[in-house]
Amino acid sequence: YVAATNDNEKAVVVELLPPPQDEVKEHQSEGDSGSEKEKKANPVEAVASMITDGGKRLICAVSRSDKKASLYSLSVPVGDTEKMPPLAFHKLPRRSCCLDITLIEDECEGKTRSEAILIAGDLAGDATAYPIPDSSNNTPALSKRRVLLGTVSMLTGVGVVSDSGVQRILTSDRDEKVRVSSFPNSFIVQGYLLGHTAFISSLDIAMDNGCTRCVTCSGDGTVRLWDYVSFQELAMTKAPQKDLPKSESNGKPQDGKGEKENTEEPDGKKQAHKVVIPTSTAISPDGTLVAAIWDGLDSIYLFSVEGTDSNCTFTKPQSILCPTSPLSVSFTSNGSLCVLAKDPTFILTYEIERSTSGEIAIKPLSGSSQICETLREIAKEQNISMPGSVLETDESGRIKFSKDREKQGFEVREPWNRIERKEKARISSSRRKKRKKEENKKQGRQ
Repeated sequence: YVAATNDNEKAVVVELLPPPQDEVKEHQSEGDSGSEKEKKANPVEAVASMITDGGKRLICAVSRSDKKASLYSLSVPVGDTEKMPPLAFHKLPRRSCCLDITLIEDECEGKTRSEAILIAGDLAGDATAYPIPDSSNNTPALSKRRVLLGTVSMLTGVGVVSDSGVQRILTSDRDEKVRVSSFPNSFIVQGYLLGHTAFISSLDIAMDNGCTRCVTCSGDGTVRLWDYVSFQELAMTKAPQKDLPKSESNGKPQDGKGEKENTEEPDGKKQAHKVVIPTSTAISPDGTLVAAIWDGLDSIYLFSVEGTDSNCTFTKPQSILCPTSPLSVSFTSNGSLCVLAKDPTFILTYEIERSTSGEIAIKPLSGSSQICETLREIAKEQNISMPGSVLETDESGRIKFSKDREKQGFEVREPWNRIERKEKARISSSRRKKRKKEENKKQGRQ
């Protein structure tokens, strides 16, 4: 569903219909002579949106488990349409994990124009671009899908950012890293953001021109601030210890080095406790505020970024108690904070104000209360139930993102330039030369 205001400044909710189903399965219950056609479950897996044409057009992209990405185009302000079929849809080679909509420049009839394209990151680690049709008859800048880049691990986040006319694409994955590549020539890898020791669960980029900061959170329990141009880590924080459950914190700080940590009990026995994992993080457009939520905690934490890039720190966080468990956070272009939460709250918005002394004032945003209330009513009518956590687990309760090596640690190997290794290589090389020389002598005698 998409909620917005119409010409009369009244909240209107538009339902985005899924594309036509290719498969319809027959379902017949016991004792029923007839059969009824039942639609196959097709849950939503990723969503992206962008406002273009000077705020007059809203583009939405929705990917579902049937490997289809649906595209929708709404005029702003929206009309009285209650249901909208997709403008177009693309068949994806694999299920997508993350989506992003960005603009690319194209020359048409001697004029430079900007067109929107869809970028989908999938389970195999590929980021693929797809064209988005518009209402005009112009030839799209991207006529067919194009694979931008490929990694060896599942992508968990993707985003394109422009700084001083230079475009970059950032991708986070399950292998604890963020890759920074050129765009649209994404085969040029500029560098990596390294420091996490577990899967990256969320990636967000500051969108103001001139700001080169991004923020990530990971299964190691940490939230980290980066400069994606210099590839340096600027600041790092963990969940506030005072808000952790006693069974998990045990009165001791977490080390942030894996999914579990060992704490020693009074009787000398070691007991494993789970690290509280941050599930979503967001950075303000100017890069001075970072919001984060941790799985199992009902508060939203707001950190202020102080200092320059060479000496950057997170200040003591301010917490916002959420009526229900928060699931995702994001900043709007004007700096407001949006929170997606478990039912019956569903969605919350806050206005963030900073005083001259640096103190942060947080208050509910009244301007969007009508839209939020309309969405809540629709969700209650449709009996929409939000998950208790966005972390997908298996039957044993283990997070599917996790890997065995996150517990065991990396294998320690000899550096390639150690003197012992060089000496071994020199001896092996001399033996090969001697053996080859003897073989040549034997062939000469024969």
